[in-house]
Amino acid sequence: ADNAVKPEQARSYEAGINILRDGVLMKEDKLRLHAAYFDNQVDNYITRSNVPMETPWFTWYALGRINLKSAEMRGFEVSAEYDTGKVFGSVGWNHYTHVMFCAVPGSINPEYTECAAGGIYNSFALQQVPPKDTVTVNLGSRFLDDKLTVGSRVNWIGSRYTEGIGDGSEKTTQSLGVGSIQPSRWRPYALVDLYASYKLNRNTTFDLTVDNLTDRYYVEAMSISPQAGPGRTLRGSVTMKF
Repeated sequence: ADNAVKPEQARSYEAGINILRDGVLMKEDKLRLHAAYFDNQVDNYITRSNVPMETPWFTWYALGRINLKSAEMRGFEVSAEYDTGKVFGSVGWNHYTHVMFCAVPGSINPEYTECAAGGIYNSFALQQVPPKDTVTVNLGSRFLDDKLTVGSRVNWIGSRYTEGIGDGSEKTTQSLGVGSIQPSRWRPYALVDLYASYKLNRNTTFDLTVDNLTDRYYVEAMSISPQAGPGRTLRGSVTMKF
C-alpha cells in the first residue's frame, strides 16, 4: 500500500563554542577546542509502516508509505586538536541525549506504541537509530620536511541508543514478529586504521591506507542487514593535479 505523503520539514539548531590558541606549549603549536549542543527535528518524517486500509466491513493493515509526526535527535559533541607541526593528535566524542520517533495519532495499528526511542513498529525508522556514543582518536606525525605524513585512527562505536523499539513493552522488545522490519543490531566495536601520505611535489601525492588493521569482525552500526563489515583492507591511490 502506498499513501500520499507530505514533504519533510527539518529544523536544526546548534549552539557551541570554539577555542583557537597558538603557541600554547611551544612557539608554533596549535590548540583547537570545540563543544556544541545540537537539536535536530524532522516533521512529517517519511518512512514505511503498517497503515490502516479501510473496507466497508473491517480495517486491515498493510505496509505502506507514511508520515510520522516527527523524528527528534538531540545531543552534544566535543573535540580537541593539538598540532606541534611535527606531531599532531585529536579526539572527538559524539553523544545522543534524546532520540524519539512519534507517529500521527491514529495513523498506525493501535496495538503499537505511537512514540518510541527505537522507532515505530515495522518501520524503516527502526534502522535509523544512531549509536548513543561515538569516539574518534587520531594520532600522527610528519617527516621529510612535511612531505611524509603517517598516522593512525581509532573509531569506537557504542551500542544502539536503545534496544528494539525501546518503549519497555514485552511485545516489542522480545519479538517484532516474523517477516516484519527488524531494528539494526550491533555490538560496540573499535576499528584501528593506519594511513600514510607522501607528497612527491606540488601536483602529485601518494596515499596508502590499512583499514581495520586488527581484522575485527563486526556488524556496522545502523546497517540494514546484519552483514559483517569489511575486514582488513589495504588501499592505495595516486592523486595528480594538472
